[in-house]
Amino acid sequence: MLMGRLSVNLLFRWLSILGFLAAILFTATPSPGDEFTYFDAEGDTQTVHARLAGSDQGFFALELADGQLLLVAEGNIQKRNLGADPEPLKAEAVAKNLAETFGGDDKVIAHVDDPHILVYIPQQQITDKKEKGRKVALLKDAAKYLYSMERKFSEHVKAYRLDDRPFRFPLITIIFEEDGDFEEYTRKVTSNTAGLSAGAIAGFYDALSNYLVLRESECATFEVPLHESIHQQVFNRQILQRMAPVPLWFHEGLANAFEGDGKTIKKGPRAVNERYCQQSLAAERVTWDEVVRSDRTFQSDNTAGEAYGHAWGLHWLMVNNHRNEYSSYVKYLSQLKPLELVDETERVEQLEAIANTSVEKLHAEFLQKIRAALKKINRNGAAFDRRFDDVPRTAISETLFARHTPRVDRRPELPFTTLMSLRSPPVESPPVKVRLRTDTPAEQSAVRSDLSRWLNSGIDFSLPVQQRWRAKN
Repeated sequence: MLMGRLSVNLLFRWLSILGFLAAILFTATPSPGDEFTYFDAEGDTQTVHARLAGSDQGFFALELADGQLLLVAEGNIQKRNLGADPEPLKAEAVAKNLAETFGGDDKVIAHVDDPHILVYIPQQQITDKKEKGRKVALLKDAAKYLYSMERKFSEHVKAYRLDDRPFRFPLITIIFEEDGDFEEYTRKVTSNTAGLSAGAIAGFYDALSNYLVLRESECATFEVPLHESIHQQVFNRQILQRMAPVPLWFHEGLANAFEGDGKTIKKGPRAVNERYCQQSLAAERVTWDEVVRSDRTFQSDNTAGEAYGHAWGLHWLMVNNHRNEYSSYVKYLSQLKPLELVDETERVEQLEAIANTSVEKLHAEFLQKIRAALKKINRNGAAFDRRFDDVPRTAISETLFARHTPRVDRRPELPFTTLMSLRSPPVESPPVKVRLRTDTPAEQSAVRSDLSRWLNSGIDFSLPVQQRWRAKN
């Protein structure tokens, strides 16, 4: 009997071991994401492993393992093999790829403080050890500042009950020493084609590459890194989804709401930002209705300053006087999907429905509330160029708030992918023309012409940013 039991136990153990080995041998190795094979804008075949982050309006948004998004017209997809989501790359691997993109370890200075990766791009190779040490110190100081910003932003997230998640990808910051290199990069790899010149941009967050890109000349006070890092935080905490149709007024209003002194974050969203307050009060071309209705006023050198001021004003009013409605509005925005279409009328109606009032009345309320806030600032002895008596006492005429504006055309309404800080005053910068091949077979995609119309400059966003940047050579 004992021998029988021993034999049964031994047989059971052998079967368990064989089952375990079989599971190892015959279970398919996890795939590094869906495999997509597609035609790029040149007509060449590309293959990538990616997660399908969204699909609408005739496009796929493909998320790579380093956090980049590629935009591919559905008609250009040749084949898709399903697999597991790609495992996000570690910070060290991403830093190595970045160094290769910008000329190699000998030229690029990188600092990894996971999850942050900071990369310095000098105009020419730095050989002096002291100078190189100063640049490394700059990157370390920037990393400390980014961490202090994260803590301040976390307070806002907690106070207004915003749903966030852990970072999935490293947070990348690229600093260009030379303004010309920054502007060339801006023109070559971003969707900045809507009238705002590269010379007018102090820094930007690119929602496609997931990079925060800066001029070194704008890093003296860290004002621009602060603004752009808020954009990066919002998306990488997954409070909002990249390429979702979130209005630019909310993006920029939130980023404008934080103010620092070069070392710490001294003001949050509830405080009056004197710079943006003045831009809003002095506005003559742009109305609140326009910034709520569409993003066009943010994309021109002539109107962007006023649009940024109004964005701050509307955000300031919501966090101070419509706290619950603000949280509800962010929740609504968080549910918008990448490449989803929200037309101009719906943008206005959604805000008005959640705020339970009209944009016109919100603007009138802002003028009343900001007048009281400026009186308090003046009583406390703070310097403020614009007297509160100069603030208009009535809202803009109702005739400017036209409803149900028809759409101009039927092209895909892709979200503007470059969220930026403005330089003051704007500096004109000549455009760069990018030539496309003309022999690409048209039948490969029925919607390629729409993609080209949106891109305008011919930049191919179905390719990783490394390939777009190398195309300059």
